[in-house]
Amino acid sequence: MIHYETNTGTVLDTLKKYHYQQNVIQQSEKCYSVLRSVCGDEHDFFSKEKALLWSDSLASDRARAFYSITIHRLADVYEYGHVLAAHLRIHAILDTKLQAVVDIYTSSLNYCCGYNRALHATCIHFCEFLQCNGVLSVEEISYQILDFYCEFIGQSDEAYRGYIMKVGHFLRYLVANGHLRPAFAMYMNVRFSSKCITLGDLSPKCQEIVKESNCQEGYISAEDLYRSIEHFSAQLVPFGYSDNVISYMSFYLKLLYIFLDREKLGYSRTTANAWLEGMCSKVLATNRTRAVNRTLDLYDDYVETGNILPLQRLRHLESAYERLPSWCRESVDQFLESKGKEKRAVGTIRQLKSQISFFCEFLVQERLSSFNELTPEIVKKFNIERSNVKPRTRNNYNGGAKLFLIFLELKGMVKSGLHFALSSCYAEGERIVSVLNQSDREHIYAYCRAASSPIELRDAAILLLGMNTALRACDILALKYADINWTERTICIVQRKTGVGHKHSVDVETLNAIFRYIRDARPKNALSDTIFISTRVPYMSLTSSVCNDALKRSGSSVSDFHRLRRTYATDSIAGGATLKEAAELLGQSDTNSLNRYASLDIDRMRLCPLSLEETGLLVERGRY
Repeated sequence: MIHYETNTGTVLDTLKKYHYQQNVIQQSEKCYSVLRSVCGDEHDFFSKEKALLWSDSLASDRARAFYSITIHRLADVYEYGHVLAAHLRIHAILDTKLQAVVDIYTSSLNYCCGYNRALHATCIHFCEFLQCNGVLSVEEISYQILDFYCEFIGQSDEAYRGYIMKVGHFLRYLVANGHLRPAFAMYMNVRFSSKCITLGDLSPKCQEIVKESNCQEGYISAEDLYRSIEHFSAQLVPFGYSDNVISYMSFYLKLLYIFLDREKLGYSRTTANAWLEGMCSKVLATNRTRAVNRTLDLYDDYVETGNILPLQRLRHLESAYERLPSWCRESVDQFLESKGKEKRAVGTIRQLKSQISFFCEFLVQERLSSFNELTPEIVKKFNIERSNVKPRTRNNYNGGAKLFLIFLELKGMVKSGLHFALSSCYAEGERIVSVLNQSDREHIYAYCRAASSPIELRDAAILLLGMNTALRACDILALKYADINWTERTICIVQRKTGVGHKHSVDVETLNAIFRYIRDARPKNALSDTIFISTRVPYMSLTSSVCNDALKRSGSSVSDFHRLRRTYATDSIAGGATLKEAAELLGQSDTNSLNRYASLDIDRMRLCPLSLEETGLLVERGRY
């Protein structure tokens, strides 16, 4: 009988909490006493089904109804540990302070009479609940009491969403009048849509990261984050972001603000990343993760510079270099610095950084803690375990690792001669120059003439530049308005690959294609100064893959855009240009790389062989 006494006591205490009349409490107590005597004194004898059968046998309809709800309340305590809201009503008389707030709020409404009454009734219900749970003023509202209220009305038979929306409207009024922080105005709705997490929802590792990050200096308070969202969103407009995208970015930052405000944290990217990891595992769909990361990248730029920098790469994508421990990274930095002093190209240094980081990651996986532990066997293992990689690729990575090992040898950090443990995996060979066939050329020109959509117009300009000027893909995509002299019909650039200036004449058809793209297809509000940009906001500059894709869309049987440059070189030589003239047309500093193109000039190659008579060679037995 211990459980029975305890559970009936819980029911009676709940009725007192919600201000039920004394006679109702006494009648409930009498019901439980009679029920105990009817069912006997067996241990844990209570059964909801048996108790309801007993109440149905009563003669009075009023008694049956009262005893039925009383039994349901006791059954709730047995099953859930508390009485569900579906079996409760709040009978509190509102405190004058809470009543005054509700009256002022409802008097400020301009809705129809029916909706005004519904809002008033919901606010009264909400404030009665607050009062019954010890909250006597709206300034005392907390996340905990809002969670408790959401759970309370969620257990009732009332329209849950309707209560959430109406109470949310009341909370927005309280925020607007300075009674609450802005997070409370949004909390009920985002909680209803399951977009909220707490610190306890994060993994133990993320919780530790958040606590450490919050102790560091320089983080932004949650209030400052919220106040900056509106200005941040306004900064996105000039870049062409749609209203829908801007509203989503604003929404993500507000979700983060609610989390920070609830947990009394400040903003830092480390904390935001930990929050996002928790959101992805519980709330956000996978395809939203990239959008949130992009939002945080843009917001970090905004905080640091006061401006939006949409053309920056996604900084949340951790590179192999960033994963390296400090003992690796220090030596890698010194090596790359030395290559910078040697005036190596930026692209070369970037490639070396990638190759060496890959090599160092392998060393970390082998549980090395310093370069002193490096042995020839480990270096050989690095080469052998990547047997599934193409030989040419493996050779490139081996080359970068070998240069790094030589650097370490000179520093005395590894044994001398260790770099010989890395062998070459690929021997360079001479290949026949591949050019466009006649069918591919016809497809390209037909596609360019018929271009009409924005992407087609962009493709046409790019393809004609490749066909008629032989510019590399990187140079075409880096073209700016100032590079084109429309009067002289020339393009003047500094080649990105060689850093050498190059001036090339341009035919009218190609210039017309560029003009049509700029006039009819290029976004007018793009801030980038390059001519060719993406068709979607934030109108970023393009990568060389766009040129290959343009070749595919034209109907060509190949997608190697550099083949257009080789075709131009071959046609120039076949048309009578000397190697020196062809080199000037291509922007080459010498003719060494053009010798192989001469082998494709079939008509002239036929002039090269000597007759047997001229050589003096005789034919004997069918052979020379």
